[in-house]
Amino acid sequence: MEDVEILYKMLAASATSPGDLESTLHQLRQELYVLEEALSGNQSKGSIGAYDEHRITSWLWHAYGGVSDSTYGPTPAHRQSLDNAKTSFAPVRDRLNSIMNEELPAIRRALNERGAPWGRGQAIPAG
Repeated sequence: MEDVEILYKMLAASATSPGDLESTLHQLRQELYVLEEALSGNQSKGSIGAYDEHRITSWLWHAYGGVSDSTYGPTPAHRQSLDNAKTSFAPVRDRLNSIMNEELPAIRRALNERGAPWGRGQAIPAG
C-alpha cells in the first residue's frame, strides 16, 4: 500500500494530467484494501469489536495459540486452522506477487516515461 501512495505522489508531482495512470492506481489501491481484508479482516469492524468472519490471520493465531505453550501438540482443530490459512493465503500471495513483480514496475516505467520525478522503489537515475 505504501508503494501505491508513493506512486500517487509521483503522479501528482508530474506534468501528466489526470487520466489512465490515476485510474490504474485507484483500482490497485482498492484491490489492496480487499487483499488486506482477506488477510486481517475488516479493520472498521475490528476497531469496535464487531464480529467478522475468520480470516487468514485469525486462523494462524488459532493454530499458533493452541500450540505455543503446549506440550501436547496441535489438535485436529489447530491443524485445520493452519490448512485453512494456507488455502486462503495462496491466491492472496499469487496476486500480491503479480502486483509487486509486474504491475508496480509497469506503473513506475509509465511514470518515468511521462517525466514524473524519482520516487522510492525506482532505480536511481545517472547524474
